[in-house]
Amino acid sequence: MLIRLVIRLVLLALIIGAAAEIVPGIDVHGGFGTLLWLSVLFSVVNLVIGTLLRLITLPLILLT
Repeated sequence: MLIRLVIRLVLLALIIGAAAEIVPGIDVHGGFGTLLWLSVLFSVVNLVIGTLLRLITLPLILLT
């Protein structure tokens, strides 16, 4: 399970790096460690915000 998490974080770091290369307005200064840090940060934000949004929209889902 830990290996799966590490693989997902590395893939997310590679995707962020690719997006930084393709999109002209995105600049990432630093190496692969910075990209890994960004992927961990994005994952934590997604975990917190995603959970809150699911809890907030739960009554609407049950209503429909």
